[in-house]
Amino acid sequence: MARIHRGKRKGVVAKDIRRRRRRMGPAIAAAALGAFAMTAQTAGSAARASIAPPERDGVARTYRIPAGTVASALTELADQNGMHVLYPAGATRGMRTPGLAGRHSLPQALDLLLSGTGLAYRLDENGRTVSIVLAQAETGRHSDVGVAQELPPIDVGAERRAAQTKDVSTPGTTILGEEDLARPKATAVDTTELLKQVPGVSLYTGGGVSNLPVIRGLADDRLNILVDGVNVTSACENHMNPPLSYIDPSRIGKIEVFSGVTPVSKGGDSIGGSIIVEPPAPLFSERKGEYTVSGRVGAFYRSNVDSPGVNATVRAGTDDVAIDYSFAYSKARSYRRGKGGSPFDPSLWELDAANNYLRFLGDGAVLDGSLWEATRHSGRLAFKTDNGLLSFDMAGHHIPYQGFPNLPMDMTLNNSLQGGGRYQGVFDWGSLDARVYYQRTNHEMDNLLERSRNPRTHMLMKDLGVDFGYRLKAEIPLDERNLLRVGNEYHQFRLENWYPNVTPWYRMPLEFLSVHEGRRERVGTYAELQTVWTGEWTSLLGMRNDVVWMNAGPVNGYRNNAYDKLFAIPFNAADRARTDVNFDATASIRYTPTSWSAYELGFARKTRSPNLFERYSWWDHNTMVGWAGDSNGYAGNLDLKPEVAYHVAFSAEWRDPDGDDWSLKVSPYYTYVDQFIWARAERYFVPDARILGLQYVNIDRAELYGVDLSGRYAFLRGSPIGDLTLRGNLNFVRGTYVDRGRGRPCPAVGTSVDFFCGPTDWPVAGMQVQSSGSLYHIMPLNGRIALEHSIGDFSSAAELQLVASKTYVSVNHGEPRTPGYALLNLRAGYRFDKFRIDAGIDNVFDTLYYPPLGGVAADETFRTNPVAKRLVPGMGRSAYIGLTVEF
Repeated sequence: MARIHRGKRKGVVAKDIRRRRRRMGPAIAAAALGAFAMTAQTAGSAARASIAPPERDGVARTYRIPAGTVASALTELADQNGMHVLYPAGATRGMRTPGLAGRHSLPQALDLLLSGTGLAYRLDENGRTVSIVLAQAETGRHSDVGVAQELPPIDVGAERRAAQTKDVSTPGTTILGEEDLARPKATAVDTTELLKQVPGVSLYTGGGVSNLPVIRGLADDRLNILVDGVNVTSACENHMNPPLSYIDPSRIGKIEVFSGVTPVSKGGDSIGGSIIVEPPAPLFSERKGEYTVSGRVGAFYRSNVDSPGVNATVRAGTDDVAIDYSFAYSKARSYRRGKGGSPFDPSLWELDAANNYLRFLGDGAVLDGSLWEATRHSGRLAFKTDNGLLSFDMAGHHIPYQGFPNLPMDMTLNNSLQGGGRYQGVFDWGSLDARVYYQRTNHEMDNLLERSRNPRTHMLMKDLGVDFGYRLKAEIPLDERNLLRVGNEYHQFRLENWYPNVTPWYRMPLEFLSVHEGRRERVGTYAELQTVWTGEWTSLLGMRNDVVWMNAGPVNGYRNNAYDKLFAIPFNAADRARTDVNFDATASIRYTPTSWSAYELGFARKTRSPNLFERYSWWDHNTMVGWAGDSNGYAGNLDLKPEVAYHVAFSAEWRDPDGDDWSLKVSPYYTYVDQFIWARAERYFVPDARILGLQYVNIDRAELYGVDLSGRYAFLRGSPIGDLTLRGNLNFVRGTYVDRGRGRPCPAVGTSVDFFCGPTDWPVAGMQVQSSGSLYHIMPLNGRIALEHSIGDFSSAAELQLVASKTYVSVNHGEPRTPGYALLNLRAGYRFDKFRIDAGIDNVFDTLYYPPLGGVAADETFRTNPVAKRLVPGMGRSAYIGLTVEF
């Protein structure tokens, strides 16, 4: 049976243990969470009427369920009533409903939603559970047991997963439910691997478990990424620990990707799309006095990197208390690139200073420094209250090492502790969702021994980052058509980024303070109105204000000599406090004229303030700063302004009336960004190789435009050889900029350290830059097409991944071009009872290729003579197998 229940997810709570700070975090978190719970209990008498089964006391409520599938309508009905809805998987397949608007009792709502479907409903004794059953008469839909028959029980949760993944009521959004995620989760180690099939999404490749997602040309901090409803800041000047690295793929229950217009209620302080990751809901027993236990254990192996991995989840609950625990571990050696390239090509050889050939960088050579190891733990405790759900979360992550071939440093330690709490309640006036959260991250960087055995090349760096905040959201039905969402958020990030002066390899007079006492605080407030005009038309209007405060303390270099003081003195003398007042607005309208078509048009004004590194990186052009993986050095800018994006997106989706045979989605878009934060070239480090020093600046404008296409076609359904489905997507994005400025004049002119001022280093009058061109790190035309086969419990697929040559590059960054390529991937899976086995081969022909967003291989670049940029190669052929057991 499919099951839908109230209380969807959890939250987070913990204690603030920030070093050298008064420990006020736990008191604030506990007081805030206690206030939320007390508010719910104080309103208990008023709330219980809306939580109690409406049919038992005749209470009606206001519904606003849009037209769509019956499965999605039942999901929404359960959420609005705080009840359980049980129905057989497959019973609602192909069924659609015109939706529901107005004030109705629960029986009236069910009658309207199930009208003409041949389904009826049954209420249990306590009135908390509705069972959907098959009526004997085609028009039967009433709760009379005498005219209904039970359908055979089917896998719990299957139909809800289908509803999450197949509903097209929001064409501009991609929702990946548990059914979509089951296969890739079986062998994935990085959450971004689960996004590869989403139209418009690409990846900055880096560490094995820390890739950075890109949506329609915008990446990293320009995206709104929520992990279990929490904003997590990358506590690293290379962004080695991005938000999605803090949740293991095996723990994920649902992913929402907003490629177009993101509602203001989903988040702010970003100009791109949104990625919202959620674990499964707590598991409660269906009957009072009983308990239930379920779980999953998985193991996998990948051949190319000799990578074993295990994960496990255990969930248990009574009718009002639930607990779960998850564990995951994986490790890998450095990967082997594909085979190819001519040994007579000098660019594929690693040379020493005397031009001696050391190593051929083709034919399956290992990419040094691409190894990793990661361990993740998470737990949750949840309680049902009279009118909602109260939950507490805690998670810990330990990465002892992770190589980054496209960065000058590797991760040598990353420990984090996360925690928080969440309260979800339903009241007469609507619903409340409140959470507090805390995360502390200790991060270290250095060169792993695999990349550098010379003590002189070691350089230890440390980061201590603390995130703390809360999120409040209320949903208030105004009438039968309008739903108001209002909310308030607070997020604080504190950072200490320093380079120790005493290490096993060297001693310096002083600690190098890169970002000292960095602080970034944000308060966001929003209001959003969702209106169901008719069964076909729905609109969404939102306004949001975010106020961002930033500051940092005084700094110094290792020696505080004349060169260090050249940059430190003006930085320390400046007023470093900054306040940005930002405003966002969104408007979208959705039209669903038939059961097989949906259209959505949206507009958004989105604003993002700079991050701490963009504003407060002070020393020269520090090659340790930057997340593009390009071997360039970057300098911050105290005078940066927030960037403002104006975004227009349209999405259209068509499908066959039954929703099973074919579908097609087309999504064109255009984005104009004012005050775009750009890295402007200012000096040469290696002129011939175009390795540069750049400063973050605001430029006149940037523009991005493109289109995403995706579709599927099923054929030979029910044939003796099984079902076949052709599935694919095609993504195109183009990005351009206009910059009428020029680089800063060399600051050392007339000083004792003016030796680096000159035309081949830092031009005295400033570097003349290209006034217009292509934006940096924009994915070329790319797509995937797969032929999928299924028969019974067996499934398989052959997938072709196609990427065009990258010819539009940023000359300003010295971005290299990349050749196009085609990769063939094969996979198969078999599920029987509680067991699932998945196997496959990626890059079947062991092709040597270079991902367009993979960056520059730092070590291989500087091991050439003369120095020349070498691209990070993709992984060669790799076979994998995964086994999952559920209980």
